[in-house]
Amino acid sequence: DVDWPDYLGDPGRTHASPLRQIDRSNVARLEPAWTYDTGPLSSALAQIQANPLVVDGVLYGTTPSAHVFALDAATGELSIDEAFRDVD
Repeated sequence: DVDWPDYLGDPGRTHASPLRQIDRSNVARLEPAWTYDTGPLSSALAQIQANPLVVDGVLYGTTPSAHVFALDAATGELSIDEAFRDVD
């Protein structure tokens, strides 16, 4: 288990992982372990461009409607689904 606690993977934003289980010889055989539906797109926020973070086995992300969610990174099971609105 490895965390991904920084935007784009590490403080240098290299998009790189220290994991070595996946390489050029086996990447084509990867299959999704789970998916998560972030909901419909709203007219105000028509796209989602976010780098999820993983800390202590929890994946934190945002939806196109600016909801923050937390999932068990291994199973995709929802842990937290909170809307942060009117935050100054």
